Amino acid sequence: MANVIGSGTARYLVDSDGDAITTTGTALDVNIAGGGTIDLGDVDLYLEGGTALVGGNGAASPGTLRVTIASDTTGVLSVDDNGSTLSIDDGGGTITVDGTVSVNSHAVTNAGTFAVQQTLATTANHETMVDIDNGVEQLPTQACKEAFLQADESNTGYIMIGGTGVGDNQGMKLNPGDTLVLSVSNTNVLYAWGSAADQNLRIMSLV
Repeated sequence: MANVIGSGTARYLVDSDGDAITTTGTALDVNIAGGGTIDLGDVDLYLEGGTALVGGNGAASPGTLRVTIASDTTGVLSVDDNGSTLSIDDGGGTITVDGTVSVNSHAVTNAGTFAVQQTLATTANHETMVDIDNGVEQLPTQACKEAFLQADESNTGYIMIGGTGVGDNQGMKLNPGDTLVLSVSNTNVLYAWGSAADQNLRIMSLV
């Protein structure tokens, strides 16, 4: 609690420790001793004589506040871009992320190189030869990263590969001995159609 010392225009305030409360220009000087804290409530922050800090373009100028996060910070650090654009300037170096980065689906624009690290498959699964008749058939279920499809060399006709609407000349055509490689999450998203009954299809998937 502050106390008033003196009278008239010579009056001044002192804090509970007896130290005078001073001003610099029109600003109140606040000193915090002993590692204590002070709650200023809802205030406007001014820097270098500029207007209240409400934004700025990132340059060192009035209206811009630069913050350095301590290297030993733990817990959660949240940054709200207020629905606009959040830019990170690495100063020409490297930005390191410890953990997982989640990015919502959106167009990516970059003036340089955008590198994506792909997780390589570690297991190959071989399906039993699949018999494809003259009709649309869904391929067996197998989660994967890539699917290798090969029409058996002994087939008398050809096999079409595609979606649910696959048919004659609708999809990718596999003549006897032909191989098709597709990046899919599961082989069951693919459908096959045979130009004749009893056409054999070999399937290998990488997981």
